[in-house]
Amino acid sequence: MNYTHRCLHSHKLPLLILLIAIVVILIQPYSIHAAANSSNTTIRCLTSQSSALLQLKSSFHDASSLSSWQPDTDCCRWEGVTCRMASGHVVVLDLSDGYLQSNGLHPALFNLTLLTNLALSGNDFMGAQLPDSGFERLSKLVSLDLSATNFAGQIPIGIGNLSSMLALDLSNNPNLYLSEPSFQTFIANLSNLRELYLDEMDLSSSGSTWSSDLAASAPQIQILSFMSCGLSGFIDPSFSRLRSLTMINLRLNVISGMVPEFFANLSFLTILELSGNAFEGQFPTKIFQLKRLQFIDLYWNDKLCVQLPEFLPGSRLEVLDLILTNRSNAIPASVVNLKYLKHLGLTTVEASMNSDILLIRELHWLEVLRLYGGSGQGKLVSFSWIGSLKHLTYLELGNYNFSGLMPSSIINLTNLTSLTLYNCSMSGPIPSWIGNLIQLNNLNFRNNNLNGTIPKSIFALPALQSLYLDSNQLSGHLEDIPIPSSSSVYDIDLSNNWLHGPIPKSFFCLPNLEYLNLESNHLTGIVELRPFWRLRSLYFLGFSNNKLSVIDGEDSPSQYLPKIQHLGLACCNLTKLPRILRHLYDILELDLSSNKIGGVIPGWIWEIWKDTLGSLDLSNNAFTSLENSPSLVTFTHLSHLNLSFNRLQGEIPIPAISLPYGVVVLDYSNNGFSSILRTFEGRSLRVLNLRGNKFNGMLPKGIKEGCKLETIDLNSNQIEGRLPRTLSNCKSLELLDVSNNHILDLFPLWLGNLPKLRVLVLRSNQLYGTIKGLHNSDLTRDHFSSLQILDLANNTLSGQLPPKWFEKLKSMMANVDDGQVLEHQTNFSQGFIYRDIITITYKGFDMTFNRMLTTFKAIDFSNNSFVGVIPGTIGSLVSLHGLNMSHNNFTGAIPQQLGNLAQLESLDLSWNQLSGVIPHELTFLTSLAWLNLSNNNLTGRIPQSNQFLSFSNSSFEGNLGLCGRPLSKDCDSSGSITPNTEASSEDSSLWQDKVGVILLFVFAGLGFVVGFVLTIIFQLVCQLPPAKMSPRVAQREYEPLLLVLLLLQTLIASSIPCLPDQAAALLQLKRSFSATTASATAFRSWPAGTDCCRWEGIRCDDGGGRVTSLDLGGRHLQSGGLDTAVFSLTSLRYLNLGGNDFNGSQLPATGFEMLTELTHLNISPPSFTGQIPAGIGSLTNLVSLDLSSRIYVVNQGDDGATVMSNLLPSWGFSRVNFENLIANLGNLRELYLGLVYMSNGGEGWCNALANSTPKIQVLSLPLCQISGPICQSLFSLRSLSVVDLQGNDLSGAIPEFFADLSSLSVLQLSRNKLDGLFPPRIFHNRKLTVIDIGYNYEIYGNLPNFPPNSSLIKLHVSGTKFSGYIPSSISNLTGLKELGLSANDFPTELPSSIGMLKSLSLFEVSGLGLVGSMPAWITNLTSLTELQFSHCDLSGSLPSSIGNLKNLRRLSLFKSNFSGNIPLQIFNLTQLHSLHLPLNNFVGTVELTSFWRLPYLSHLDLSNNKLSVVDGLVNDSAVSSPKVTFLRLASCNILKFPNALRHQDKIDFLDLSNNQIHGAIPPWAWETWKNLFFLDLSNNKFTSLGHDTLLPLDTRYINLSYNMFEGPIPIPEESTASQLDYSNNRFSAMPFDLIPYLAGALSLKVSMNNVSGEVPSTFCTVKSLRILDLSQNILNGSIPSCLMENSSTLKILNLRGNQLRGELPHNIKEDCAFEALDFSYNRFEGQLPTSLVACKNLVVLDVGNNQIGGSFPCWMHLLPKLQVLVLKSNKFYGQLGPTLAKDEDSCELQDLRILDLASNNFSGILPGGWFIKLKSMMSVSSNETLVMKDGDTYGAFYHKPYIFTTRVTYKGLDLTFTKILKTLVLIDVSNNRFHGSIPETIATLSMLSSLNMSHNAITGPIPNQLASLHQLESLDLSSNKLSGEIPKKLASLDFLSTLNLSDNMLEGRIPESPHFLTLPNSSFIRNAGLCGPPLSNECSNKSTSNVMPHLSEEKSADVMLFLFVGLGFGVGFAIAIVVRKPCIGKYT
Repeated sequence: MNYTHRCLHSHKLPLLILLIAIVVILIQPYSIHAAANSSNTTIRCLTSQSSALLQLKSSFHDASSLSSWQPDTDCCRWEGVTCRMASGHVVVLDLSDGYLQSNGLHPALFNLTLLTNLALSGNDFMGAQLPDSGFERLSKLVSLDLSATNFAGQIPIGIGNLSSMLALDLSNNPNLYLSEPSFQTFIANLSNLRELYLDEMDLSSSGSTWSSDLAASAPQIQILSFMSCGLSGFIDPSFSRLRSLTMINLRLNVISGMVPEFFANLSFLTILELSGNAFEGQFPTKIFQLKRLQFIDLYWNDKLCVQLPEFLPGSRLEVLDLILTNRSNAIPASVVNLKYLKHLGLTTVEASMNSDILLIRELHWLEVLRLYGGSGQGKLVSFSWIGSLKHLTYLELGNYNFSGLMPSSIINLTNLTSLTLYNCSMSGPIPSWIGNLIQLNNLNFRNNNLNGTIPKSIFALPALQSLYLDSNQLSGHLEDIPIPSSSSVYDIDLSNNWLHGPIPKSFFCLPNLEYLNLESNHLTGIVELRPFWRLRSLYFLGFSNNKLSVIDGEDSPSQYLPKIQHLGLACCNLTKLPRILRHLYDILELDLSSNKIGGVIPGWIWEIWKDTLGSLDLSNNAFTSLENSPSLVTFTHLSHLNLSFNRLQGEIPIPAISLPYGVVVLDYSNNGFSSILRTFEGRSLRVLNLRGNKFNGMLPKGIKEGCKLETIDLNSNQIEGRLPRTLSNCKSLELLDVSNNHILDLFPLWLGNLPKLRVLVLRSNQLYGTIKGLHNSDLTRDHFSSLQILDLANNTLSGQLPPKWFEKLKSMMANVDDGQVLEHQTNFSQGFIYRDIITITYKGFDMTFNRMLTTFKAIDFSNNSFVGVIPGTIGSLVSLHGLNMSHNNFTGAIPQQLGNLAQLESLDLSWNQLSGVIPHELTFLTSLAWLNLSNNNLTGRIPQSNQFLSFSNSSFEGNLGLCGRPLSKDCDSSGSITPNTEASSEDSSLWQDKVGVILLFVFAGLGFVVGFVLTIIFQLVCQLPPAKMSPRVAQREYEPLLLVLLLLQTLIASSIPCLPDQAAALLQLKRSFSATTASATAFRSWPAGTDCCRWEGIRCDDGGGRVTSLDLGGRHLQSGGLDTAVFSLTSLRYLNLGGNDFNGSQLPATGFEMLTELTHLNISPPSFTGQIPAGIGSLTNLVSLDLSSRIYVVNQGDDGATVMSNLLPSWGFSRVNFENLIANLGNLRELYLGLVYMSNGGEGWCNALANSTPKIQVLSLPLCQISGPICQSLFSLRSLSVVDLQGNDLSGAIPEFFADLSSLSVLQLSRNKLDGLFPPRIFHNRKLTVIDIGYNYEIYGNLPNFPPNSSLIKLHVSGTKFSGYIPSSISNLTGLKELGLSANDFPTELPSSIGMLKSLSLFEVSGLGLVGSMPAWITNLTSLTELQFSHCDLSGSLPSSIGNLKNLRRLSLFKSNFSGNIPLQIFNLTQLHSLHLPLNNFVGTVELTSFWRLPYLSHLDLSNNKLSVVDGLVNDSAVSSPKVTFLRLASCNILKFPNALRHQDKIDFLDLSNNQIHGAIPPWAWETWKNLFFLDLSNNKFTSLGHDTLLPLDTRYINLSYNMFEGPIPIPEESTASQLDYSNNRFSAMPFDLIPYLAGALSLKVSMNNVSGEVPSTFCTVKSLRILDLSQNILNGSIPSCLMENSSTLKILNLRGNQLRGELPHNIKEDCAFEALDFSYNRFEGQLPTSLVACKNLVVLDVGNNQIGGSFPCWMHLLPKLQVLVLKSNKFYGQLGPTLAKDEDSCELQDLRILDLASNNFSGILPGGWFIKLKSMMSVSSNETLVMKDGDTYGAFYHKPYIFTTRVTYKGLDLTFTKILKTLVLIDVSNNRFHGSIPETIATLSMLSSLNMSHNAITGPIPNQLASLHQLESLDLSSNKLSGEIPKKLASLDFLSTLNLSDNMLEGRIPESPHFLTLPNSSFIRNAGLCGPPLSNECSNKSTSNVMPHLSEEKSADVMLFLFVGLGFGVGFAIAIVVRKPCIGKYT
């Protein structure tokens, strides 16, 4: 402040007088002598003196200001020079404020040996060092002023030897320091010093002795100014000897201890400046009584207690500043005695605020007033009186709650020169009357909610010098500054607003501009840097994070450039480094992040700025290498270096730092650095982030004491070995993340000694052993006392958890809300903040926390091998938010103490062996939003509470003994499961009420049995004699004769050769096939000139010589297409071309119609593509038609369901009009169309069959995409014997008429969407041999009692809701060969009678909740060839008796909880073809080659166990190995690529995902597996493909995601129907020839890479593409319009997080197929295209964080499936919903579940009628359902659903949801300009889990109706103008874990309830009228009572209610019994 500055420097006046007197005394003898000798003579300056001065002048770059310094003139007359008159020696040299520039101080200066005064201040010596020698020659020097000269380095000792020195000023040279010599040595000889100014010099090396050194060496010191010198320690008592002190300036140091009492004895003291230190204790009150004291500044000593005394009249105090001190009393009334007080700065105390303000109002003579709200910020304060202080020139008010407009009385303060109102909750526009304060030179409205445009009157203020309007919501265009050339403005900060449009050119013409910050707005246009270089004073220029395109604009920079110190050009579309940078030598901070700069980081960066650079951010670019490593350069000031998210490789460049500074933040994350880490050294290194690189080897061990590291992030590298024990030297360490490496170590218990460690993430390593308990010596010490996050998931830790250990986690026991974010702040000029980021599993999701609050606490021990009980001491960690102990082997009961964890939001104890009941205490956890107790051994009734009823059944499934809601199992009165699970009634009264109906069914069943038996007897008795038989039957007597006649006919016909035209056609057909071994074999009997009727595969008619049968099936022939010669064989009746390869060609469009005699046509599996020719449909004689693909069944996925696909080849027919195909095929008996997709939906296919094919017997339509119910007309097809409709989309009930189809033998309906009761009569169809209804999840029923003579051979009810007991009569099915019982509702025990089914060859069990070990009778089933147990709760190891099942060909034990080692007896199963053991708990090391002992093994799956798979003994020969085709080894701890696979050349399915394989893929892999159609190498550490970009594969699926691949993305040679996933790598480009190879691709995912350039428009030509994900790259340019406008197949387009710009394409066509569009985090502008309404299937639309504008898109009501709409952080405006009430129906978004409109310009009143249209937010959805899960079976082979992510503000955090569940229902309208009241209709949205309306201008009360939102977890209404009381019913929202009502005008008592008491006070602050806990404001008796009713009162009301309900029930029950008795009698 100017006033303070004047006070400090006014004390140089006495010194100046003193110095003049001394000079006069020194000069006087010479003057007298001269007068005596020559009264008229003056001696010119000596030649030596003028020569020295001229040499000094020559050292300056521009000495025009020294124009009088000319040779041959008297230097004593030169400007700034004074000589001794008698001798001509220069004695005074004053060049201060000459704006001279030089590269150093010329040594000629030291020839002026008689200098007494030297002043060089205010010149620029450009960072040069002061000369080491020379100053000692100036022994006469009494005054030396080198302030603000930009010298650097060590201060020479010669200055310290000038013993005559009286005044020394070295201030304002921040690069000067004292190290050698030390401060003590330097000052030792300066005993005559009176004034010492060392401001901003580094004296930190002086330690705490600086004060005693001063006292010892400078006893006469009067003025001491040591501002910002890095001083520390206490003020030594010897300092009291300095009794002459008049000024003490020690501000901005780190001096601690108490302010000395002896300061009160310094009677000359006038100025005491102690602000910005760490003083503590009580400030001596006596100091206030010093009579000469004029200035006291104690600002910013927050631990210093100050008690103001009674001020006596006559006090000279002019300045009193106590802001941010701990003032303990009110302002005394005697403050009015301070008549000289001009400057007052106070932090107001809430308790005395009213009285303080009354007194301040009386100080009408004040000129400077600074008031800070402190902890009383929430209280609404009126400053309407402020206008009465008419003398104010400086007004600063901070941290108050104006809750609206600024005080209008300020307009009366016409003398104001500075006005600061920061963080005062001001809203609305800036008032125009500000322009009337014409004296203003400083205007500061930072950090408020001001909106609207910036008034023109502000820039018209004639005296304005500095303008700070940053961090508001100002919008509109920037206006031109009137007459900029005459403007005095030097500081402008408009950052963090919503300004848009171009930057006015007048900003380039402000001659005095020093500071311009326009960052984080929406400014547009091209900006040339050239005009700014004309602004000579400019040192700060910030354009980052706008929509600007910055260019150099100058080839040859001006000679005089400004001294730019801060340059912010982040996100400015730079493609290369600006050339001008090479000429800016003063750069302190440079931000070029998030641009498109590629190539090499030039070496000149490190050389030019080595002495100045403090912060450099080059992150998120495309740099590939460093020309010179910064490790070769010694930096002086570097504190922040960020090179993250580039493509840098090689050795890590650790900068060398010279003393005394050091790097504070070093971020090299997400590059390709690969060298072994050598050191963590660095004197000041606080943050080291190396995550996502390729670092390998071991961590450095030699970490020395004094390590200052606070964050170490080494996540996702390849680090091995142990954690270095010397990490314990890093006493400041707060975060250690070494997850996803190969660290092999015990749990680092020794880290517990680090006192500040908050976050420890060790997940996904190889930690082993136990967490040992503490030694007795440790029990008394702190141990992990600050830990708040501990993640040990996915290791191999074991043993029991020590209970005592958890008692040491003190931080997790404290409920403290400090509202802090885990971050690190440098002390650099812009206060750079580095925030730690971690990813943990929370609420079942992998969540990335971008802002990690210090209050968040979580423990994750999942996926280890811990045993024993869960320690009850965990219940003492009361501030825990997340606890995950799943997938271990914990036993015993769930501790009741967990009910103490009141803050717990997520609890996962699944997949253990916990037993007993669920503690009722868990229902007390009102914040619990996620609970998983599944797959344990829990029993009893699930506790009933509103909270528990909200959890889905998946939270409890897999616990056989649990019952009660939400499970379907009922409990009896004792809390056990009701024995009769078939009874589904909810109470016994309803059961009694249905007795009569049940009797009716009993007798109907009895009649059925009697009728059935009588019919059988009647048929046996009434057999007809042979004479009465039909002729057809009687004909059998003549069958021998007919056979003889037929034989004779054949012999005669065989003598006639085939006709020549027939042979020619066959030979032409032969020539169309390629010459291969297969063709040579097939056609070896087809030589020309022989009888074609004798050729293999040919049959001719009886005597005509015409070919009637052509059978080439299964010959493996190859051809480019079917030769039309085949159509010359017009007598063909049988044609079989299946099992050959026609290379995807089309069938001839014409020709088939010529084969009119054809009865059998077989092209299965088809290798053709295109449409089925119409001619096939005209073959009226067809009896059998087979166009099907073969089905390949693969057991995949966590749900155990099978996935079907076409195996070989991969061609199929396009969509077929089924009705047209079969319209004329009336004779058809057999129809096979598997995997031929139908175009007829609904019942079309079904009715077409019934109408056109009455004789059909075999109907096989699997995977044909037919839908709708099975129509009743199908019953007319009475000849049906086989019905195969599996794998379609059929819905509805299974018709009962299948029971009446007497010929039906096969009923295959699996994998549809059928539902309802399975008709039990179907089981009684005696002809049925196959019943397969599996995986129709909504079908229910019971298995019947099976009679002894059943024909069933195959029975599958897996994946249904079949229930009841499995009947023991199942043993009657003696012919049963296949049995599938995978239904969750069957009981937990299998009947042993199954063991009697000796013919059983296939047995599948899934989901039955079996307990114990595998049933022993399994080994009795010796005929078994296939055995499957999946999703069972079996335990223990796999029995060795499994080796007795010698005939087993397939063994599948999927997710059945087996543990222990894999038994060796499994290798006795020598017939085994398929072995699947995934998702169990098998342990041990397994040699892969040991499985090669199974000679027929083709399928092997060991995934997701706790195995470590190694190669074993690898045989160089492939002779003895089986031919494996299917291999899954995911999550098998594989460390290197298995060499055992080298000779497995038949593999076509390979999954090595989720291992730790690093390095390159071996080249032999690509050569060996050219037929690989499935490859998953994701989640490894691969760095190289080991092959060029074009991969030699014909594949269907490639997943290389989550590795470290680099270079161009690879492409397979063939990619028809393929899915390609290259996400989360370091790929940098798309090959120019990529698109042709993607011709048949279905999905391409390249997210999270470094791909640059534009989006290729050639993507539009890939018509097969369904998914295109290019998100999180550095793509630029615009979206190719054809990608959206001409795409009829693309369903998912994700371009999130790039640098795309322009407008979205507008002409989207009607055939749009989009389901999800994500354009967020780009730079798009314009408006949303209304043609999006053509995308009727759109579910997700995210355009957040762009520059898109326009009004709310009501037209989206035409998108019927839209569920997620994110428009946040754009430029939308206007009101929400329709403009007119009559248009409400045209703005309904009924299916919407997530609406994010935050940070736009929406305004107006929130329309209540609009919210009630959000119907989907009122309905319940399953927890398991995703909002957007694409379910199309793209290329039916293998399909993973594409799961969308979104980033929203939730519970006050920016969270990324990796899965969007339908239960996440969210509305965010924050940071807009809505006003009016909160609509009560929002309360109808009963499924809302988050509501954010903060930072608006909403008024009125909080609606009581919000209390009905029972699912609400997060409610933020902060920063509005809400009034009234908080509705007490809000306290009943059990799930509400985050509540923010701060910054409103609420009043009254905060509702008291156990739940509300857990909320922090930050939820309620800055509401002036609120009182009660958790606020410190106590309520008066008059405050409105707002206490929730006592729970006992509610319970008594409930009891009374239930009593009356029970009375009514009893009366109703008695009447029902009386009425029903007669009815029952009638029935009986």
